[in-house]
Amino acid sequence: MQRILETCRDARNRLLANPRFQRWAATFPLTRPIAKRHAHALFDLCAGFVYSQVLLACVRLRLFDLLADGPRTGADLAAAMRLPTDNAERLLQAAISLGLVECRSGDRYSLGVQGAALIGNRSIAALVEHHAMLYDDLRDPVALLRGERGVTRLSAFWPYASGEAPAELADDQLRPYTALMAQSQELIAGDLLDAYDFGGHKCLLDVGGGNGAFVAAVAARAEQLPLMLFDLPPVAALAREFFELAHLTPRAQAFGGSFLDDALPAGADIVTLVRVVHDHDDDEDPPMSESYAARQRERDERYQREYAEWINSLPPEERRKFKEMGLDKAYLPSGSGGATKDSAESSRARCEDSYEEPEEPASDVPAHQETSLIEPCSHHPQ
Repeated sequence: MQRILETCRDARNRLLANPRFQRWAATFPLTRPIAKRHAHALFDLCAGFVYSQVLLACVRLRLFDLLADGPRTGADLAAAMRLPTDNAERLLQAAISLGLVECRSGDRYSLGVQGAALIGNRSIAALVEHHAMLYDDLRDPVALLRGERGVTRLSAFWPYASGEAPAELADDQLRPYTALMAQSQELIAGDLLDAYDFGGHKCLLDVGGGNGAFVAAVAARAEQLPLMLFDLPPVAALAREFFELAHLTPRAQAFGGSFLDDALPAGADIVTLVRVVHDHDDDEDPPMSESYAARQRERDERYQREYAEWINSLPPEERRKFKEMGLDKAYLPSGSGGATKDSAESSRARCEDSYEEPEEPASDVPAHQETSLIEPCSHHPQ
């Protein structure tokens, strides 16, 4: 089957590369819409860099901010952007073609659909500015792929990538990148908080949490949840500054260290890895995961021992009831099944009025073969 598919694809490619077929497809009524759509897609590939540069110019000249309060004339915009009128007109027309700006009557311009969306999402504008470094690195893509560029601007901006001792990076190396990551958190924090309710947990630990933007977003949703953040020491210092300004101290605490080498702070029953997942390769995660998993296993084992000792300290009849009600195993801190001591005691109290020993049925079965059950009985008001 695979060989048949490959043969078909090869035949398709030969057909599409044929100039005569291209001319025929562009004029034949049934294939014209398909040919037109593919031609537009190919043009977009060729003009993609121009699109990104138009967007960058609009962001840097604050064109969208200038139009946020309503339509303005071309001359007014040219003066506000400090551009010659002809060049401002050229930029506005390019922005119109991309749906960033719309033309209004009386030589006026307003936000387009895409431009209005950018106003409502400031993190995208921050990433557009950040991509300028990538564009510079891609000026000669062949040299970049061959490793002839040396240190790229993007790797210099992201000091974790090349630093052999990331924990020793200076504040001025980390602050710009940390600020960008805080702005970009807006793109995903809302979706995560909509998808998962953190309010049912006892304490959250955000690993690689930067200056605390995600922790602050969780704090706004789960108002009683204690919060911890773990990142490189200089980044953790930035997080402490942010927590102070946001009035989250002492509810939110920041701890310094490297998730690749150091133990994570204890006490959390949920750990988030938002920036780690986005910023680091998959093969960097296991050391941290194994370290935390080892600590969780140790805590689970201790918890099970303590719970088993408590169960064994109960009278035999109480132990039997707990076993019948499924409360003879502990809930583990890592989330496996069972019960906590407190929940077991409260469950026993709730069940005392709802459960009773059944009457022994008449049976010829020897006593040692009979099974004693605790069955629910209902108490309905008459």
